[in-house]
Amino acid sequence: MYSEKSPKRFIIPIILSILIVLLTIIYLINVNSESDRGELQAINGVLDLSDLNIDDKNIIALDGEWEFYPNALLKPEEINRDSVKTYINVPCNWTNTLNKDSHSADGSGTYRLIVKVPKDKMYAIKTNTIRSAAKIYLNGYEAGKMGTTALSADDFHRDSKFIVSTVSSKDAEIEIVILVSNFAQEIGGITKSIKFGSSEAIMYRHGLSLILDTVTFSICLILSIFFIILYMQQKEEAHFKYFAFANFFMAVFFSTLNEQILRLILRYNYNNRIIIQLIALILTSIFMTEFVTRFFNNFEKRKISEYLFMAIIVFFTIIIYRPDKPIFLILRKLHIVLLTVIMLRYLYIFYILIKEIKKKSALSEHILLIIVSLICYWTTMSIKIIFEINMGIAPAILIFVLSINVWIMMSRRIKKSAEEKIERELQYFYSQISPHFLYNTLNTIIGLSYTDSEKTREALNNLSVYFRGKLDFHRTKGLVNIYSEIDMLSAYLAIEKLRYGQRLEIEYDIDDDVSAFIPPLTLQPIVENAVKYGIAAKSSGGVIKISAKKHGKSMIKILIEDNGPGMSEEKVQEILCGKNERIGLKNVIEKIKIVKSSSFELKSEQDKGTRVQILLPEHKL
Repeated sequence: MYSEKSPKRFIIPIILSILIVLLTIIYLINVNSESDRGELQAINGVLDLSDLNIDDKNIIALDGEWEFYPNALLKPEEINRDSVKTYINVPCNWTNTLNKDSHSADGSGTYRLIVKVPKDKMYAIKTNTIRSAAKIYLNGYEAGKMGTTALSADDFHRDSKFIVSTVSSKDAEIEIVILVSNFAQEIGGITKSIKFGSSEAIMYRHGLSLILDTVTFSICLILSIFFIILYMQQKEEAHFKYFAFANFFMAVFFSTLNEQILRLILRYNYNNRIIIQLIALILTSIFMTEFVTRFFNNFEKRKISEYLFMAIIVFFTIIIYRPDKPIFLILRKLHIVLLTVIMLRYLYIFYILIKEIKKKSALSEHILLIIVSLICYWTTMSIKIIFEINMGIAPAILIFVLSINVWIMMSRRIKKSAEEKIERELQYFYSQISPHFLYNTLNTIIGLSYTDSEKTREALNNLSVYFRGKLDFHRTKGLVNIYSEIDMLSAYLAIEKLRYGQRLEIEYDIDDDVSAFIPPLTLQPIVENAVKYGIAAKSSGGVIKISAKKHGKSMIKILIEDNGPGMSEEKVQEILCGKNERIGLKNVIEKIKIVKSSSFELKSEQDKGTRVQILLPEHKL
């Protein structure tokens, strides 16, 4: 990992990190504020909204004093003067009202509220958290249910979902009766505000909530699909796979929250929902850890990771295989233990990320943003699980920020790895070709030194051009501008021209506006073959033509042709398959493969000559 020591590059990431934290806090406070409550409070079981303009935007929280019938599940027609009645504040934990002596939240009760409206029309309600089973009646008609309400734990079945229902007011009043049961849960009753408004306003709010949940789910799912496709294309990058799986299980987890969009495609009860959430949380932490350790090649503390993995698996097994106890009997404690175990695993992830920052790697800015996003995300999720707050779209935004930085980080790593791979490959090819070319050139210069000192100096000058090109190759880390390659090629041919004299004719057709990058020492071996097997093989010599022109909209075409004796189709195929050791061509073909979107084509006919075509992507200036 290369490093950049300038502290200035951390200014923007630090500012962004602070903004992420502040905006997350502000957003969560805002989305959980009681802005719908206002000053309207029910008194003695009646909420008077008759003077309020209930339009298509107003949402009212049905808070205040509701009638409450403890230890009874009464349908609207069963409520009468003989029913034992008290009043209870909504929302709240009903423990002090239902079981004052035992301080237990177990039991059942019936809530009743009369809502006075300004005029008769269609209205609607939307429930939030009710612990832990409920049946709702609006103006005497059953409007929805959640789980099975019962006076005993044996007949009771819990559930957790929001209920949306419409009702037509009668004589400018709406009677709301809610039967609630709760067993083996520390909190019972209507614990979150029930929202009321026109049917249009409630349906709009419900639709918006569905959209937010769908966006959160979709972002994770799309990222999962995107990274698994990348892995299919680049299987050597195993971390793509683990990040894809982490996003997939995050998507599964989000689909079970709030509006529970997973219910649209899968039927499940409360216990199965908890199991799905646990599996998703555990696997997300496992795959996220695998992604980080593999991406940064940090295996020195791998035993810690494996121990945490084993702890989670054992813990998960204990959760599933407890047929003697319903899962909800120990749900709260399990959540706390589960979050602790998972957070230990994420602390290990933070440990690896912080180590990378301390190394001052070039990825430190993105790592910092990833750490902040992860901390905000898991803090939000922990608060959601423990305190059941509304998260809105915060998780989706945090995951999006995290994934964008992961993607940028991956892209930079891939780019650097590709450059290093190209450089290694070209160094290997260079070591193979350079001695051969240098040997031939020095032989030519030695021969000329006996007959013509002027031409010897010219040859040495051309040789210096070649070595300057070699130095440029090291500075450009693998690829050179096509003009630099042509300069080296011209230097080589000038030396060969000195050897062969009039037997070697050279024709150039190079456009001034061609711009492309090419692996160094790609063209020289092709021309060397043309000289050795084409021109030198004919007593009368021959012509070598070199052209470089634009081809199509975004390609550069390079042609190298000679009118030598040519080759059979069999030899051409041997060269293309790497079975023929003709000077450097095997290496040239391999080097061209390194350049994305490039191609190499070799055609030859006996007694007519040979033609090599190279297509390179144009470099836009």
